[in-house]
This record gives sequence, C-alpha cells and structure tokens, in this order.
Amino acid sequence: MPEKALDISRWQDTLDASAARAAGITTILCRAVYGTGKDVRWDRFAPAVKTAGLRLGAYGFATWHYRNTNSGSTGAARAAMLAQTDALIDLAKTAGADSWVAVDQELEAGQSMGLDRAANTALLAESCERIRAAGLHPCVYCSAGWADAHIDTGALGAPLWIAWYYNDPADPDFEGCTPLESLPGKWGDYLRGLGRQLCAWQFGRIGYGGKYGVGSANVDRNWVCYQPGEEEIPVYTSDTLKIGPASTGDLKTLAALAESLAVAVRQEADCLIIGPMSAGDIRTVSSRALALGLPCEDYLPQEQPEEPQDEPTEPDTVLTALAEIRNGQRETDAKVQALLDRLAAVGAILAGEGAGNG
Repeated sequence: MPEKALDISRWQDTLDASAARAAGITTILCRAVYGTGKDVRWDRFAPAVKTAGLRLGAYGFATWHYRNTNSGSTGAARAAMLAQTDALIDLAKTAGADSWVAVDQELEAGQSMGLDRAANTALLAESCERIRAAGLHPCVYCSAGWADAHIDTGALGAPLWIAWYYNDPADPDFEGCTPLESLPGKWGDYLRGLGRQLCAWQFGRIGYGGKYGVGSANVDRNWVCYQPGEEEIPVYTSDTLKIGPASTGDLKTLAALAESLAVAVRQEADCLIIGPMSAGDIRTVSSRALALGLPCEDYLPQEQPEEPQDEPTEPDTVLTALAEIRNGQRETDAKVQALLDRLAAVGAILAGEGAGNG
C-alpha cells in the first residue's frame, strides 16, 4: 500500500513533524548533505522526525557528475562520489535512517553533465552498493527525463525515486493525485514500466506547506510505493536460482554480478540459472534481480524418468537354469534312445519270423 511522504531541506526552515503525522504523513526524507557539506537543517529535522514516530529517510545532493567538478574525468568523478557518499552514510547511520537513503542527481542552473551514460550509471551503482554495505537502503532520486537520458536503469541494480510533476502551479495534493496506474502519456508508461524498481514517486512540489507543518509555502510530496524490507524477497530452499524472463540488458547485468561473486551462471532461453551459491550470495543476487523487477525462483532441475529395466539375473541362477535344461535334454535323449532300441528289437523279431515262413 503506497504511503504519504515529504522530502525537505534547508528551504523549509522549520518542521512540525507531529503536524505532518497528524495530516497522514508516514515518512519524511531529509536532505543530509549537499556535496559533502551537511544541510544546515539536518541536525534539527532528523531528530524531530524520529521523535514524532515517523520513518526517517535521507538524501545527498550529488555534485560529482558536474563537469566543473570532474572536468570530464571518470576518475575525478569517482573520487568525489566516494567522499559525498561517505558523508551521506555517516549522517544517515548516526540518525537511524530506516527509510530510503537516496543519491539525488540533477543539474542546477548553469551546470552541465560531465559523464556519459555508462560511466554515470557505473558510479551510481557503486554509490548505492556502498550505502547498502553500510546497512542502509539505497535508491537514486532524479526526474523521469534524467533517468531516461543519463541512467541505464537495467544496469543500476537499485530502486529509483522518480520526480514527475503535474503542470505547475496546479499540483494536486495526495487526495487529488491521479493513481500511477492511470497516468497518461509517455512518462506514465515509463514509470509503470519500472515495475518494482520504482520505490517512490514525487508528484507535487507547489503549495500545501502549511498543511504539513513546514515553514515554507511549498513542499515536495511523494508516494512511497514500498518501504525497505517490503521488497517481497522470498525464502529460497535451493542453492541455485532461476531468474527471468528478462531482457538481454538485464541478463548481462546479472551475469556480470554472478561472475563478480565467482558463481556459475548459464542461460536458458531468456532466463539465467545462477548457482550453486551461498545464502549470502543468494541474497545479493535475488535482491538485485527483484530491484530490476525480474521474477526470481528456486531452480530445481526436472528429474529425467528412468528407462524401465529387466530385473538383473544372478549368475548362479543362470547356471542352474542351464543345468536343468541339459538334464532335461539328457532325459529326453535317453527316452528316445530306449524307444529306438525297442523298435529295433521288434523289427528284428518280425524279420526272423518272416524268414521262417519262406
């Protein structure tokens, strides 16, 4: 069941988290860092969210993809990404974030993109893996157009929190929001096509600040499609998984993951068979598959029916049978020979009698 969420930062100035909760909000995602610098409202907002009994999410506004940060160098972008990701992790862990921890990727006015799509996706994926390894729940925040242009979502291996708005200034509140299932046009199709990879949708940003207890006229409003821990990851009883049907791109992503874990992988039509593997590797592989919205199940090879076979015959039994056959044959031969002898004797008698009468 989708939940109502806000995301806030220094621009909101104040927060009455209890008022937000009374208005139906279950989760507030607070900006923790801009680059590596802590948001000036984080130290007030994060504890207030926890005190009100709401779920706390966090996000870091990334700048490592900016050309003026990396000068077009993937290595420079990676160094900045590691520093910014670690700053986000440190604050989110300390505050006890229990909802999504997002890498916020967009461009501010006057900035330009300094990475191609493949390099950008690889660094986003590494950032998310780093957040996950810290025991937190990563996702990537961006607009629908940004995701389409700059991220290979099939290779990302993490959920997406997508911003796609109605026409300003007529953004609706939660009650007037068109359900995701009914969104029209290209971007409605795009969001639905993400399946389980879509963890949240930011649908409005204009108005309603006062209603939700923040110190600004406007506040970002979001539907959280599912919370961390609600990914519906099943319990597997086999040490081998069957994943798919899936696109070629998704299969390549999972095959590369399996290879990095030194786990055997083979393809059957549009599915992958991965394993045998440990319970930890099963969790890693299945989490990645389900984050991509792919079916994942135990692989249990079908047993081939055995050919019916005659009961084996013991050697002694064979010899006994042959001996019985020979004995029977001897008895038959003896009887035949006795009969022939008798016939010969009778013939001799008859021949003698015939000679005497001549």
